[in-house]
Amino acid sequence: MSFNDAEANTYFLLMEMRYYLFIKNISATEAAMMQIRELYNTFDHEMKYYYYKFAGLLYYCIEKYEEALEYYKKAEELFRLQSFPKWEEADLYYLLALAYSRLWKMLGCINYVQRALAIYQADYNLKRSAECHVLLGICYRRYGEVDKAIEYYSLAQKAAQMVNDIELLGIIEHNLGYLKSMMKEHREAIQHYENSLVYKRQAMLADRFITLFSLIKEYYSSQNYRKALAIVEESLQLLRQHSDYTSSEYYFHFTVYQYLLSNNVSERDFEMFMKNEVLPYFQKHKKYEDVAQYAEYLADYYERCRKYKLASKYYKMSYEFLKKIIHI
Repeated sequence: MSFNDAEANTYFLLMEMRYYLFIKNISATEAAMMQIRELYNTFDHEMKYYYYKFAGLLYYCIEKYEEALEYYKKAEELFRLQSFPKWEEADLYYLLALAYSRLWKMLGCINYVQRALAIYQADYNLKRSAECHVLLGICYRRYGEVDKAIEYYSLAQKAAQMVNDIELLGIIEHNLGYLKSMMKEHREAIQHYENSLVYKRQAMLADRFITLFSLIKEYYSSQNYRKALAIVEESLQLLRQHSDYTSSEYYFHFTVYQYLLSNNVSERDFEMFMKNEVLPYFQKHKKYEDVAQYAEYLADYYERCRKYKLASKYYKMSYEFLKKIIHI
């Protein structure tokens, strides 16, 4: 094989890896990555850049966000050594911002998403500009700056409406619902979540589940337990259509609320499920907000049972994981 043939083959393998990522075929992506890794010593800077970027995408897709960020940062170092189009620069900055957001590192997220936004706005790319505005809204919501979050969501909504991006409008409505939920405006939150589900009618189940779960929590918080349980049952029925449904985070979310809302379940089963399955799962996946919430639910259960020592243990656990979120 000549040098040019070898170079063409390497780019083919890299683009094949990107294609598998695009169709969310994780096992094929991992196999392609192993094959590409064997050729790493023959790569020039541009090939290494794409390798690190696509590896970061893979780790992001499998929710290993620290590893994703590490690979994106390596890609960024190589980016400076080559000449790339501006859209590629913006794409890398946006991916970096997403990884920082998943790790709750808001300053890093804001820094990179603003860099990406500047490029997209200069190019009049409304869709990508709207995505950046959504991410900025999430950052400021986490900082508790509600007015600024609403401002960014409104900008995103206007841009998404201009390009008629149904998927993005569903995401924006969901985030507006989350914001209203934070403000204890339950009726408005529910309306935004229901609007989101209308936009998400043709979306993938995972995208619908995130809003269905938020709707369950909203009805639960507003003490509309009958409606909350109805959505739990509907969501579990959808989830059971998939053979691996018990490994999904939404299996745990929906089942927790099924226990909380049903009258005919064993309290002992609830206790064991929370201790042995739910809390370990979310700790393993570093979903600290969920750990804090479910540890509090378990503490509430022990308090009702007058097991005050165990209640204290899990209230403390909830507090510790809330601190982790704040300090990330």
